[in-house]
Amino acid sequence: MKTVIIEDKQRVEEIISRCDICFVGITDQEGNPYVIPMNFGYQEGVIYLHSGPTGSSIDMLERNNNVCTALCRTRK
Repeated sequence: MKTVIIEDKQRVEEIISRCDICFVGITDQEGNPYVIPMNFGYQEGVIYLHSGPTGSSIDMLERNNNVCTALCRTRK
């Protein structure tokens, strides 16, 4: 796989606008990776994720708030 760096903000916006799912990677209580598929919103450079105010994901984030995201477009 070849890494391509895209620095043009308009091109990045185009790519994100075609995506319909966001995978969020966090760390569970034992230090293992935990990936959650989520719906998302995007506006003015900010990715918005929806979650309830409590739950295991929130507990994990309170212990370690480092996350990674991967945006994806499902094939239709």
